[in-house]
Amino acid sequence: MVPDWCFCNLESLVVEGCEFLSDVILPAHLLPFLRNLKSLEVRKYNSVEAIFVYTKTGPEGSLNLPSLEKLCVENCENLVEIVAKDKTATGEAIEEIIMFPNTTFLKLWNLYNLSCIYPEKHILQCSVLTELHVVRCPKLNFFSTEFHSSHECQGNSLTNQQAVVSLEKV
Repeated sequence: MVPDWCFCNLESLVVEGCEFLSDVILPAHLLPFLRNLKSLEVRKYNSVEAIFVYTKTGPEGSLNLPSLEKLCVENCENLVEIVAKDKTATGEAIEEIIMFPNTTFLKLWNLYNLSCIYPEKHILQCSVLTELHVVRCPKLNFFSTEFHSSHECQGNSLTNQQAVVSLEKV
């Protein structure tokens, strides 16, 4: 059990080359302790498949990282999605979740297996985003003019995935 006060002042976290960790950087049970996290950088972590796991705990429809301003993910060979669906959840998610509402800087580099941000319906709220870098993410469907239903991120067909940015919202 992690004490409530643990990591409450942490503002920046860098994870680099830590192959001994799990396949997810920040599981849902750790997010409440990181309310002041402003910057997260993940580099050269080849066994990671997702950065976060979304569960229905906490505020409904929110990833619950209110202070996150900077998210950088680079050179993670097996990364498939930024936010994974909770594997213990039953049924299909029907609500829309809001992710990264205060993020001003997003960098996705050399993520050859990244195919989506989240495998279910979601809102990527980018109203304060000032800098966006997406380089060498060939499986990521980035722009779309409409929402396509998605059940699996890992499929090879890009037409079945929700795009990261809707041109209708820009």
